[in-house]
Amino acid sequence: MVIELRLGIDFGTSNTVAVLDPGDGQTRPLLFDGTPMLPSAACRDAAGALVVGRDAQHVGRGSPASFEPNPKKRVDDGEVLLGDAEVAVPELIAAVLRRTYDEALRTAGRPVTETVLTHPAGWGGRRRDVLLAAARTAGLPSVSLVPEPVAAATYFVTVLGNEVPVGGVVAVYDFGAGTFDASVVRRTAGGFEVLAAEGILDAGGLDVDAAVFAYLGAVHGSANADAWARLNSPAADADRRAARTLWDEVRNGKEMLSRSAQTSIFIPLLEIDTTLGREQLETLARPLLDRTVAATRIALREADVRPADLTGVFLVGGSSRMPLCATMLHQALGVAPVVIEQPELVVAGGSLRVGTGTSAPEPATVPAPRPEPAGTLTLPPEPVTPPPPAVTSPAPVFTPPAPRVTSPAPVPTTPAPVVASPAPVFMAPRPELRSFAPAVAPVVYGNATSRLPLATRTWSLAAIPAGILLYVIGVLITVTTDSEAGGAVIGVPGMALVPIGIAGFIVQLTARSLRIDADGIAYRRAHHRTACPWHHLASIGVQQRHNAGAFVVGRLVADSPLRHDSKFAPAIGADGSFDLAPLAGLRTSADAVTAALAQHVRTTAG
Repeated sequence: MVIELRLGIDFGTSNTVAVLDPGDGQTRPLLFDGTPMLPSAACRDAAGALVVGRDAQHVGRGSPASFEPNPKKRVDDGEVLLGDAEVAVPELIAAVLRRTYDEALRTAGRPVTETVLTHPAGWGGRRRDVLLAAARTAGLPSVSLVPEPVAAATYFVTVLGNEVPVGGVVAVYDFGAGTFDASVVRRTAGGFEVLAAEGILDAGGLDVDAAVFAYLGAVHGSANADAWARLNSPAADADRRAARTLWDEVRNGKEMLSRSAQTSIFIPLLEIDTTLGREQLETLARPLLDRTVAATRIALREADVRPADLTGVFLVGGSSRMPLCATMLHQALGVAPVVIEQPELVVAGGSLRVGTGTSAPEPATVPAPRPEPAGTLTLPPEPVTPPPPAVTSPAPVFTPPAPRVTSPAPVPTTPAPVVASPAPVFMAPRPELRSFAPAVAPVVYGNATSRLPLATRTWSLAAIPAGILLYVIGVLITVTTDSEAGGAVIGVPGMALVPIGIAGFIVQLTARSLRIDADGIAYRRAHHRTACPWHHLASIGVQQRHNAGAFVVGRLVADSPLRHDSKFAPAIGADGSFDLAPLAGLRTSADAVTAALAQHVRTTAG
C-alpha cells in the first residue's frame, strides 16, 4: 500500500517555500538548512552544474556573471546566459523545484505522490506551461496548479479560522520580494474563485531596499563619490562583493525595522555605520506602498466590489510584514487587515488545503510549451514560451540597474535631503525592453496620458454661463437705452453661445479618451471603462504623424479583452495589430512620450 505524501510548493521571486502533508491532513513546512525559505537563486558553478538556494548565493559571490538571483522574473526570456553558457529558463526553475523535491524525499523518507504548484493569478496559459515544463524536467509527480490568492484565502479560512460565508468576498494583498499582486476572491459553495487581479512588476521588497540604497547614496555618497560609484555601479568582482554586502545590510536593516524603531547599516568601501529609523524607512517606502494600495482599489473596482462589502483583507508575502502596509490599507479601505507572524508561508500552506473543504481548480495538465515565432516580444506578465535558441539574453551580472523609485521625500531628521534618485534593483538586466517592438518607435511603458474631453469640458462649461450673461446684458442695454440694435450686438452672440456650450458638453460626454500608465491601457467612452493591463499586449508604442503628435499602436495577445470589445473591433487587425488614435483622438506630445520611454528604459533595464 502506497502511503500518500503531498508536496505544496510556492515558487517565489526571491524565495521558495514548501509544505508537506504526510497523509494526515496536517501540513508541515519543509526546512532548508534550518529555515522554511529557500532562496530561488540559481548559479552555474565552475564545473558547469547548476546550484540553487544559499549554495548559489555563495558561488555567485565569486562568479557574479554566472548568477541569476530571480529566475521567476526571467520566465519570459526563454534562455539566460550564465557565464559562457545559455541555460533555458525552465531548466533554471526546474533546478529550484528539484532541490525542493529532494529535500522532501530526504525529510519524509518516502516518495512524494502528489505535487501542487502555485502561480500568480495573472499568469496566462503560456507562462503556466513554462512552470509545468519545469516541473516535468524536475521529475515532480502528479502536478497540478493553484492560483496564489486561492491558496492564500484557503489558508486564512481553514488554518486561521477566519469566517468567510458563501458569497463573501475578500481581498488578498500579496506583497512579495520582487512583485506585488492584489486579488479579489469570492467564497463559493465549494471553495474560492478569483474575481479580479491586479499586479505591479516593479513593486516589492527589493524596491523598498532600492529606495533605502538610493537614500544612503544621497546622504553619504557625496563624502566619497568614487567609493559610492563603485558600490552603485560595480565593475570589478571585489566591488560586486562589496555591493552585495551593502544590499544584504539594507535588507536585514529593513526587516529589523518591522520589529524595532531603528537599526544600524554598515556601508562597505565607505567603512561607516549609519542609523536608519522606522520613520525614515516609511517615508521612503510610502510612494511604493501608495501604488500597491491603488492597485488594490483597481482590483476591487474591476471586481465591482465596494470596500465596505469586503469580508476581510488578507496580507500575504514577506514584505507585507511592514507595519505601514496594514496601516495604509486600513486607512484606504476602512477594513482592518488580517496580519500574521509569517505571511511568507501562507500561499504554500494553503496550496495543499485547496479541495479539502474548498473547491480545487481544474488540475492543470502538463503539455509541452507552445513554441513562439522568432522575434516575438511580449510584455509581462502575459506568459511567453522560450523563443528560438537564436534569441538569447545577455549575461546577468550583479550590477544593480538604475533605480526605479523616484523622488523619495526628504527625511527631516537627516543632514541631507533625499534627492530624486531612481533606486537600483538587485536583479539581472531586462534586455527585452531595449529591443522592444522594433517596428514601432518609440515604446511607451510608463506614464503618458491623453484625454480629449478635458479641453471640451472646460470650454463648454465656460461657454454656457458666458452666453447667458451676454444675453442678460443685451436685454438690459435694450431696456435702458431703448436701442434694440445695441442690445442685439451683445445678446445675439450670447444666445448663440448657450446651445454651442451645451453641444460641447454633449461632445464631452460621448468623446473617447485613452490613458497609458503603469497599469496598462484604459479606454473610456462616456462613463464606460475598458481596461487592458500590460500582460494583454504583445507590443505597444507610438508613431509620429505629420508632426501633430503621437499615436498609440501595438499588437494584442490572443486572450486580450480588447479583442472582444466591439468598440475596438474597427481598429484591430487579423493579427491583433491595432491603432487606437482614430478612436481616442490621441495627441500626446512625442517629446513627452520619448522622455517617458527613456526614463523607463533607464530605470528598468539599467
